Amino acid sequence: MDIVYTFLAFVYPNIQIVIKVAITYSASRIMFSSYLFWWEGIRKGEWMGMAENSICSMLD
Repeated sequence: MDIVYTFLAFVYPNIQIVIKVAITYSASRIMFSSYLFWWEGIRKGEWMGMAENSICSMLD
């Protein structure tokens, strides 16, 4: 339990920083994965379907 309390003592004052980092990290992951979908689709010549799939998966 000491580890949990130490973690909370560190995170709680910096909760806004932690949230910003988490949002930035997840947004960059989404951007990177959709870019990879787009690039693979262009190489295969199927980029319209790939774009629709990535947009639909983002909306889910």
